[in-house]
Amino acid sequence: MASQSEVLRQLVGQFKVAKNMEQVELFPWNEGYSVAINEMDGHHKKIFQLINDVNRAMRGRDTEQINRVVDELVKFTVYHFAEEESMELILQVRKLYSKDFSCFKEFIRVEMAALGVRLF
Repeated sequence: MASQSEVLRQLVGQFKVAKNMEQVELFPWNEGYSVAINEMDGHHKKIFQLINDVNRAMRGRDTEQINRVVDELVKFTVYHFAEEESMELILQVRKLYSKDFSCFKEFIRVEMAALGVRLF
């Protein structure tokens, strides 16, 4: 368990979070996150966009907008993982990230479960 925690910490540490909360994007996309599969990169960019939209809605304290964007993020994340599975791209991505990807996928599953969503 400790080694999985360390792997997850290292993986999450690769994400760059904006230090200035006034910055437009909390999690800006960059090509370092690319999995070199255009369709999946498009999905990942949309997830980044939705996370940034949630952040903007939270800063604006717009509860209705927060709920709408979180709902969209949850639905799209469920769709995204289903697409990865159905396209068998998960196998290619696992080869790229090996156990790191498994830890990241588990992290996403746990976070979504905390929101009451069962992904897989």
